[in-house]
Amino acid sequence: MNKYRLVFLLMLCMSQFANAVSVRPVQLPNGAAIANIAFEESVGLLAITQQGELWQQQVDWQLLSRDVASDSPLAAGFQKITFTDKQQHFQLISQGRLQSSNIKISPHSGFVPLALATIAVVEQDGKAHIARIEAQPELKVVAMRQDFTVLPDLNPLALELNHNGKHIAVLAQPTKQYAHGVLGDSWEAKQVRYLERHDLRDLAAPLILNQTDVIEDNAPIAAYYQQKNAIATTISNGQEGARAALITLENNALVVAAQSKPIGQAYRWLSLISARQQLFSVVKPHLSGTLTAYDTSSKATLPQSELAQGVSNHKIGSYQRNISLVMHNQIVLPSANFRELKMWDLAQKGFRDDKLVFNADIVKLVPFKQDFLVLLRNGELHQVSF
Repeated sequence: MNKYRLVFLLMLCMSQFANAVSVRPVQLPNGAAIANIAFEESVGLLAITQQGELWQQQVDWQLLSRDVASDSPLAAGFQKITFTDKQQHFQLISQGRLQSSNIKISPHSGFVPLALATIAVVEQDGKAHIARIEAQPELKVVAMRQDFTVLPDLNPLALELNHNGKHIAVLAQPTKQYAHGVLGDSWEAKQVRYLERHDLRDLAAPLILNQTDVIEDNAPIAAYYQQKNAIATTISNGQEGARAALITLENNALVVAAQSKPIGQAYRWLSLISARQQLFSVVKPHLSGTLTAYDTSSKATLPQSELAQGVSNHKIGSYQRNISLVMHNQIVLPSANFRELKMWDLAQKGFRDDKLVFNADIVKLVPFKQDFLVLLRNGELHQVSF
């Protein structure tokens, strides 16, 4: 064998090895089952146990609290950690100091960490309101929109829509007119609003849907359309089911700039994924589970193409709208039975050959440095490298 052929074979083997996928378990010091996870560079890896403990790992694992709701929202950013105690009260850890409050957080909602505050969904008199919470030095609601309500399970979205910096998109005016309930409850939204992050005033006229349509979503995502930022969400009705929608800011008003054809049948849904300025979804994630791509270069109507079947990014009845992630030019999402991971290569336009099978349902995927984490329903946590 000549030396050039040997070098080629060695390079081929190294390339194949570099692209191999490996999985290893991640365990807490006490071996407790894990209910929720988050990762952010400034605070490291966070884990809430099914018994209500909060752990942090930057180098070694450290126990931060024993009074945490096992289904607490968990967010980190700007060297801060936000969560709720077992009574659903807002909690903040900053610079190693735990601050407690009596601010009631709406169950299953999400947080947006800001440099000097946290955007949260606050429960007041049985209704959900968007609020800004600051430490002054005690934790305090410094701004709240009481003139309208938001979805009780809303995950607010921070994004920039032709303004100076990121502001807050919310799904408002809850309604029960569309009795589908795939996202854990019967509430859907009739409005999309875009709010200034400090005082929460409207930065644009809200998008108000017609009588038949609802927003069947609780976690809108940032997308890209016609060389500008957009809000991507799912609009549904009782005649045609769901369709993908891109919302942009035009003439100081939120408008539906483009949308896909509806599925064509009531009570059929799709769950969106944004990837590298491209838009995808899983159409009918509880049935056929079709990974679908949308052509966002088109105006008004979003042409769509079916890529593959047998995948899902949502478990029916779950509040977690999108179990997927995008990294290393791959869309990572579960198979339809939630026991296997699939990786769609955006460049090759096909699934990788790697077969990653787990012994329990996949409930959450989180980027972790150059790897990602897989949380299972039985409380196991695994780190995947590829």
